[in-house]
Amino acid sequence: MARPHRFLVAVDGSEASRRAVQYVGRLLRSTPDGEVLLFKVPDPIPEPLLALGEEDGQGRDRMFERERRRHALWQERCAHEAKPLFDALRSILDESGCRRVAVETLCCTPCIEKNLASTLIDEARSNGCETLVVGRQAMSWYRNGSQRDLTNELLEHNGQETIWIVC
Repeated sequence: MARPHRFLVAVDGSEASRRAVQYVGRLLRSTPDGEVLLFKVPDPIPEPLLALGEEDGQGRDRMFERERRRHALWQERCAHEAKPLFDALRSILDESGCRRVAVETLCCTPCIEKNLASTLIDEARSNGCETLVVGRQAMSWYRNGSQRDLTNELLEHNGQETIWIVC
C-alpha cells in the first residue's frame, strides 16, 4: 500500500499562512490518505539570544547559561502560545472539507546557526514530508531581519522537495 502524501505547512499566524492551510485543505478534501504537519515557525529570536556568541572571556560561560535558561523559557512560551493557532488552523482544515486527513502539529525550535529556509527544508525531510507549503507574505519578520525573502531562499536551497508558495 502506498504511503500517504505528507505536506509540511509553515505557519506563523499571518493571513498568508492561513491561506496556505486553506489551500492544502481544499486540495485534500477528496484525498482520504493525505497527511498535514502544521509547523509553527518561531517568532523572531530575541536580541539577547542573537548576541549570545558575541562576548569573550570568563563572563561568556555565565552569560551562556543564563541565556540558555531564558531560551528554554522562551521556547516553552512559544509552544504554549501556539496551541490556539493550531486549533484555529485545524478548524480551517475541517471547514475545507478534509476532516479525514491526519493532522500533526510541531513548534519549531529556533536555531541561531541556521536560517529559516534551511530549517524548513530540514524539517520537511526529517518528518517525511514531500511537499513544503508556505504563504507568500508569511513570516514577514524574516525579511526584516535577514534582508532576504523567505520564498526566494527556499527556492535557492531546494533539493528534492516540492515547494508550494501560496499567494
